[in-house]
Amino acid sequence: TTTTTTTTAAAATTTTTTSSTSSFLLSKSYSSNARNMERINSGDYSGGSSYDNNPSTMAGRKRRAMQGCKIDSARQEAGIMNELECNQRVLGGDPDFMLQAMQRLECPTCPFGVSPTTTTRK
Repeated sequence: TTTTTTTTAAAATTTTTTSSTSSFLLSKSYSSNARNMERINSGDYSGGSSYDNNPSTMAGRKRRAMQGCKIDSARQEAGIMNELECNQRVLGGDPDFMLQAMQRLECPTCPFGVSPTTTTRK
């Protein structure tokens, strides 16, 4: 901040002019939309979520495996091309095949925490 004071003897008045010079500061994002855009622009497409590809409960394991059945790269990694067959296998009590495939494709900055490309081709 710069302050300039001018005094004229003839009129006996004082004029004070204040001008502010501010440098550009990195501002904090206050809206969730702005924070999401900053996250996406930095390359993080996770939606701000963290995903657990090894849930502790059987119900959690099935839910996560069912999500994996919807992801093409996870099905390819597991060696199953058909979503219906994958869902039936998970609901039949075998979610581990899909969870192992999802763990191999784990990507914290990708959508749903799973890489969109497979690591191995079957």
